Amino acid sequence: MKADKKNVKMGDTVSATLLLNNVDKLKNAEWTLNNIVQSFEILDVKPSDALAEYGPAAVNVETTGNTSKVKLTMEEPVSGNIPAINLTLKVKDTAFTVSAIVNPTVAYTNELGNRISLSSAGMEWMIQPTFSEVFGTLKAEAIAYNAVGRIAFFLK
Repeated sequence: MKADKKNVKMGDTVSATLLLNNVDKLKNAEWTLNNIVQSFEILDVKPSDALAEYGPAAVNVETTGNTSKVKLTMEEPVSGNIPAINLTLKVKDTAFTVSAIVNPTVAYTNELGNRISLSSAGMEWMIQPTFSEVFGTLKAEAIAYNAVGRIAFFLK
């Protein structure tokens, strides 16, 4: 996986490319992107221009829970090292985080029907939050009732 930038702000759009290295007569490939949905929204998925040189390609995305699967189907077999899929991602701004790690796994099926797993390098993005979040327990030192029936908490 390769991205155009590593330092992003919440709400930013990021371009990333899923790569194929050392493939031999690939017909189908499937990337599993665990936990990508926690930090990113997938806006667009399409075959790269380099992949178009090998013929028509179909790409689809299935998301279940926190996992997205990106599937590639080629009409003609592909061999070599190829930037395969271009992703457009939007950094979510709904949950506080300072980094996002995506470690994809990839397997492909060759023209003989053999399924082959490939090594894959992940990406870590450093995220600049647009808001702060505080956790902790707030305990009252004493509680007092006034004459109007209001409750006051005295904090230490």
